Amino acid sequence: MKSAFTLIEVLAAIFILSIVIVVSFQSMSYMNQTHQQNEIRYLALNCLDSEMSRLVMADKNTTYDISGGAYKHGNSDLGTQDGDYGLKIASDGRNFVQLKDIRGDFNKVEDGDFVAILSWTQSDDNVTLTLKYPYIYKGGDVLQNLWYFDEEITLKTSIKS
Repeated sequence: MKSAFTLIEVLAAIFILSIVIVVSFQSMSYMNQTHQQNEIRYLALNCLDSEMSRLVMADKNTTYDISGGAYKHGNSDLGTQDGDYGLKIASDGRNFVQLKDIRGDFNKVEDGDFVAILSWTQSDDNVTLTLKYPYIYKGGDVLQNLWYFDEEITLKTSIKS
């Protein structure tokens, strides 16, 4: 006796296969989003480490302007106004540090780059660096959120000799 698939069995198989395909695509999308978030988090940690190294390399002539958040070495900025060295000091006093270069020159803050807002405070005993991220730099002093939430990393270090 020959048996064949009935229409109900074929439709059930198609329905189950479509569920498997939809769940697979959603899983891949979730894994891709998680990977991108982890990459930005890694870049933020690396950026914070780089900024701390920049401060450590500065000598005692370095002054910290807490109100604007800018730090200067003698009369010259350690970061420049045009965004070189991955740091841009905005006209409103915020400091944008490049997390990921999207297009253009590497280590120069340009439109479309992923950036973080760098701020710090100094006391007699320590320097505290804080990164709030991720944002997309839109030129001038304009930022757009990359995610629907912000993250923040704070690093506190001793400067006593």
